[in-house]
Amino acid sequence: MTRLILAGLIAGWSSAAAAAPESFCPGGANPNPDVLFCDNFETGDLSLWPPPSGGNLRATTERPFMGNNSLKFIYGELGAPSFFSKSITGAEELWLRYYWYFDDLYHWGYNQTDHVLSPLVATGGVTCSGSMAGLDWGPMGPKIYRSGNCNGVRFGDLSANRGTNEQRLVRNGRWYRVELHVKLNTIGGCVDRNANGVIDSNGECDGVVELWLDDALILGYYDLNFRQNDNPGLRLSSFVFNHYYRTSGQTFNGRPFSEFRDNLVVKKGTTRIGAAAGEPTNRGTPDLLSPYKTEVYKEWFAVNAAGQTVRPGSDCANRVSLNGYSGTTAFVDSPVHNGTASPCAGQIARDQALSARTTSGNTFSGGSLDLHNGSTLGPNVGLPGTQCRTPRCLTRNHGRFPAV
Repeated sequence: MTRLILAGLIAGWSSAAAAAPESFCPGGANPNPDVLFCDNFETGDLSLWPPPSGGNLRATTERPFMGNNSLKFIYGELGAPSFFSKSITGAEELWLRYYWYFDDLYHWGYNQTDHVLSPLVATGGVTCSGSMAGLDWGPMGPKIYRSGNCNGVRFGDLSANRGTNEQRLVRNGRWYRVELHVKLNTIGGCVDRNANGVIDSNGECDGVVELWLDDALILGYYDLNFRQNDNPGLRLSSFVFNHYYRTSGQTFNGRPFSEFRDNLVVKKGTTRIGAAAGEPTNRGTPDLLSPYKTEVYKEWFAVNAAGQTVRPGSDCANRVSLNGYSGTTAFVDSPVHNGTASPCAGQIARDQALSARTTSGNTFSGGSLDLHNGSTLGPNVGLPGTQCRTPRCLTRNHGRFPAV
């Protein structure tokens, strides 16, 4: 017990007792009717949620923020970790807050950002519906994901526009507080200011999206179109608590990495949620070399000993020609991926010469796929130039990769 308490204090949390619900939450000392959902994961069984999409979400005592448990996203497999989809009472204005931690080996996926609380879905509209303002995040910070039929550019229009670059980073080894605010636009308040015959997604309504990391406002938009002027019944009605990890190599040099979340609160109304009561001042020591990023994307195919491309199946798609070094490729060197059985690799179990290739100069960046450095394609041999270039990989390559 002494060692457990000491480890907790070092990490910035106390495990002396299971944390009670926050006072304003259902089951708390002073519940607020505007609070729609809370989970500090102290039930230990995820019983407050509908069944997840798969088996790699878990309530765990490994890394709690406050109390004894947190939610763990389990990496190491090929494909995105599981997710929860949670329905809520329809709201025109919504706040979502949670705490977030990445362990010291964590590497972000290949793309600029991943879905991490996305989509945030609205229903009840006539001409508008869909994802209103899901949260995406990546190694350089956040952006908002909008894919509804009345607003936004699916992957690119609302990036972080407040705070400093440093204030937007989530570094490994420290707990961060994330709070997202979404307010639908006022019906009748949209004006076609540029006279182009439509209400544009930005600049002509008064919808709001704001995002805080700890106490820094790092994203704020105040002129957004979510429902035009003709969808008074549209309401925010569900959210996805997820991490759509956009890579296949979910380990670092054969060692799995992890992500944890805790103290989620979802609230309607006009006021922020803010910090949890008793929020620890010591939330861990951030790794100032992080965040790290892998160059290996999630879509992958196999190369057998004869140099032939083998497509393993759904969501493991062949996205590049065998002889090209551009495009999307990523492979493991056996049907068992770093000790974790892989359904994708299982479809190509007859091939023992699977290798890895990246989209940047045919080098490998540290996401780790059990590579073997070598000069020719063949059984248990990597591609020419397979090297490690990220700071983490260079300092912790365990003899697996040559430094460059």
